[in-house]
Amino acid sequence: MSMTLDYSITAEDRLIVLRVSGLPDRNSVIDLWRDVASASRKYGIFNVLGLASTERPMELGDALEIEAIFSAAGITNEFRIAWLNPNPAARPMIDLVEELMKNRDMAKARFFKNEVEARDWLISGS
Repeated sequence: MSMTLDYSITAEDRLIVLRVSGLPDRNSVIDLWRDVASASRKYGIFNVLGLASTERPMELGDALEIEAIFSAAGITNEFRIAWLNPNPAARPMIDLVEELMKNRDMAKARFFKNEVEARDWLISGS
């Protein structure tokens, strides 16, 4: 079975907006974050709004390896990431990644249930 992760990255209103759908695997996730890092550096914008509608959550092994994934992709602690995913099955892995990133002084990341709050958090810098 082929795994496909589809995504688009745009610069909008002082944010990098990442729209993600499909089935994530480790290699596609590294490619996605590498492209986010490249766009962020190109535009000088390190606030990332992730809007996901993935068919299944990130694998536990990948969540535990988020530091290595981000390091390989060039995501550093200068990034702020707000993440939304309406799939309730994704919440436990998102919470785990958020906690790991906070404890390892990586990019600042938070999970949000609505886009307005996520955008406000990113733009306010709080």
